[in-house]
Amino acid sequence: ALCSYCKMLTCPAVLPLGVPQVFTNTKIAFRLIVLTAFAIAALFVIGVIGMMSTSSVNRMLEQARDEAQQPIIHFSGINEEMQESFRQLYAGSLHNPILRAAPFHDHPISLHTDAVNRALAEINRTVSAYRASSAGTMFANDLREFEQAYADYVRDGITPSLALALLDNQDGYEELGVLLTTTVLPLFNAAKKEANDLLVLHERYADELIARAEQQYGTAKWSIILGSLGIGAIVLIGAVLIGRSITRPIVSMTSAMHTLADGDKTITIPGTGRGDEVGEMADAVQVFKDSMIRADQLAEEQRQAQEVQLRRAETVS
Repeated sequence: ALCSYCKMLTCPAVLPLGVPQVFTNTKIAFRLIVLTAFAIAALFVIGVIGMMSTSSVNRMLEQARDEAQQPIIHFSGINEEMQESFRQLYAGSLHNPILRAAPFHDHPISLHTDAVNRALAEINRTVSAYRASSAGTMFANDLREFEQAYADYVRDGITPSLALALLDNQDGYEELGVLLTTTVLPLFNAAKKEANDLLVLHERYADELIARAEQQYGTAKWSIILGSLGIGAIVLIGAVLIGRSITRPIVSMTSAMHTLADGDKTITIPGTGRGDEVGEMADAVQVFKDSMIRADQLAEEQRQAQEVQLRRAETVS
């Protein structure tokens, strides 16, 4: 008779999954190797997905650095240098001797004009670096508009202002003050607006890259999570099927052996004909059963022969 645990293992309500025929015709070690190889291959695929996603995100970060972060730094610097050039020109206009502030500006006017030239040189260097970068062709029309506005600012504003400042006399400073108000300031505002427009474009582009990188990261994260869950489910199902392909026939075979031990040789041995180790065990039990049947047959034949001999002896006597 089966114990309660064996009955539970063989109960279809407890283990409703069937065992595919392929499990009964392959060695147990081979099944385990296949399951392990599948798990390793699946993990390898997930690893490749993770590496590709990481590489993609890294490329986006490099792109963000070259085409968003660095241009933002460039145009922030350009704005600052343009403001510096205008500040220095305004400070130079305060050298006008008729102004009450003039006594406090006892340094040479070249201090301001040199600062303006340094600011212009830094702007030119930054614009050249921006043009040479991968971001230099992204907003070509806007860049041309900025360069035109900046050229007007230098040609019609900065250059004549420097010439007036270097006169270093009252008439020059008075004309410089008028020029700053009527010409330089509007040109400065126009060039600064074009620089700000480019800055805003790159800031928006940076936001787009960040959103794309976050989306890529989210897709990769969920792919890895779902892939891992899928692998876990497949491995679990495979382990259950392999376990059922081993435990159920062994439990049935154990029951059959108990029945044989009780003397019932009409029991059918389960698992015979399988191609795995369980089938080999079932074949061995079948041989044992056939031997028991044969032994019973020989015993019966001997008993019948003894009875014949006894009857002959009684007839002779």
